[in-house]
Amino acid sequence: MSQDEWLLILGVVGIGAAYVYIRALIDYFRNVGWRSALLVVGVIGGFVALLWGISLVQRTETAMATIPIASWMGKLVDGTAVVTVPVEAKQYEGFSVTLFVTPRALQHGSTDEQTVAVGIAPRMRAELLGADFDVDEKGPREQAMSRTQTTAWRWKVKSDWPGDRMLRVRVDAMTTVAGHETPRMFDVVEHTVKVKINPVEFVVRNWQWVFSALALPLVGFVFRKRQGASK
Repeated sequence: MSQDEWLLILGVVGIGAAYVYIRALIDYFRNVGWRSALLVVGVIGGFVALLWGISLVQRTETAMATIPIASWMGKLVDGTAVVTVPVEAKQYEGFSVTLFVTPRALQHGSTDEQTVAVGIAPRMRAELLGADFDVDEKGPREQAMSRTQTTAWRWKVKSDWPGDRMLRVRVDAMTTVAGHETPRMFDVVEHTVKVKINPVEFVVRNWQWVFSALALPLVGFVFRKRQGASK
């Protein structure tokens, strides 16, 4: 038998079962009275509505999970992010970190520049992260974007800790998915800054500690000399 014939048979059986069920309900209502029947119908209807609502939520979540990223990512404009970070910096001395986001394709420039492709939305946020750095403006900073012009973020940064220290620039494109604002995150760049020791500024900032470190051995030496001379 073909598929259409099977469907026809199942349809006829379903109609017959529904007829028998409806007749049984009518006979039941006649026996128990219409008020009790309405109460039973209300309970059954509420239960059916609850099951239908749960099923609808599950279908919606499944549909959202299967939305291809390209269907909403296509709203982003192809662009380029250029991050300018120095390769080296001095301890305690501030330096600038700049992020440019442009709809134009740019090539890698100097050794202080790193370039990466990003998607541009009408609104974007940028944040500079670095556990070993003091950043003048912490947290994400949001700006309206242009489809034709470059948008810039700038930070003033310094570190009190010498050595190789990591900075990370993060960019979020603010997109709308199924009516909800959803950030699309781009880890634009991770950059190692070599922070060199600044001995002069270190002494100026920590003169008490330096003085104690130098004075205590000297005092001990003088004390031992005087004890030796008295003997």
